[in-house]
Amino acid sequence: MNLYWRFLNLNDYELLSEWGEFWRFPLPPVDFLPQSDGLFNGFMICDDEGLELCAGFVYETNSKVCWMEYIISNPNMRNKDLRTKSISLLIHFLCESSKQKGYKYMFTTVKNKNLINRYSDNGFSIGTKGTTEMIKIL
Repeated sequence: MNLYWRFLNLNDYELLSEWGEFWRFPLPPVDFLPQSDGLFNGFMICDDEGLELCAGFVYETNSKVCWMEYIISNPNMRNKDLRTKSISLLIHFLCESSKQKGYKYMFTTVKNKNLINRYSDNGFSIGTKGTTEMIKIL
């Protein structure tokens, strides 16, 4: 089975929200997610039949750091090997596209053990443990 990537578009939000509800990891509002020109700043990984498998976003900064976030997979994808392969490919594409844009560091926060393993497989190292995310609506 071949996998390919495509850019996320704003129409993907509803599908990704459904995935998030299933995983008890709700996506933030659309205007919280990185986007420009009708596209989210991120990718969707699909199989050769067009089935959406997983997606993720990158927040860009005015420094050499970018932030990967909201990695989420299709809950109907029951094949563990396919899930592992597609998420690893997604992380790879998000990192490589950011590197091509001139970023030097990729930052992320993660709690899920399997996702931590996928990040580790892609060269990430653990920074801190036991932190709490905090958000303020301005």
